[in-house]
Amino acid sequence: MKNRFSLRIEEHDNKAKNAIQKIFEDYGFGLYEWGYEHDSKLYSKLKNQTDPTSIILRFRPDFVALREGVRSVLVEVKSSPKSESLYVSIQLTSFESAKAWGEHVMYAFIEIDTLDAGACWAIDIPEPKKIFVPKKKWWKHETKRISYEYPRAQIIPVDYDPAHQSGHPYILIPKDSDFIYDLSEFIENELIN
Repeated sequence: MKNRFSLRIEEHDNKAKNAIQKIFEDYGFGLYEWGYEHDSKLYSKLKNQTDPTSIILRFRPDFVALREGVRSVLVEVKSSPKSESLYVSIQLTSFESAKAWGEHVMYAFIEIDTLDAGACWAIDIPEPKKIFVPKKKWWKHETKRISYEYPRAQIIPVDYDPAHQSGHPYILIPKDSDFIYDLSEFIENELIN
């Protein structure tokens, strides 16, 4: 039997990604899967690598969005299970990888229950003030590393529940942040015009 986290990942992969793809297609974009999980050989080679290049490849965005005559972009999809949630969570390594890809990566945020979608450039997300570290096997080691890399961030240990989370350190982005726009508005203003 699948736990809640596995079901949420399945829902993300099916409902959230499909909804984002539909919105892009309405604007004439093709979305092409690009995440490393679609290449089993690469996946098996990279899954335990921790060097910067491997992390950038391991956490490469979900899609490449292409439309002739306009800017192409890498799209990382993040979903929230409920619209009443005030935050969207981003795994810290995903955030770091998106920053490394620079101005070529956008986040597309979607609420699974309402399919409301927002977006922002990865480079517009500010340095995290709080980083949450699930207390699993190597959490104290992770805390030291993160404290070194983010000396101004508050590191917050949290209980780890494998039924609800991946177990990786994460940040929370307020959904009402001034750098997050409606996805349609973002596509029109940032990609097409």
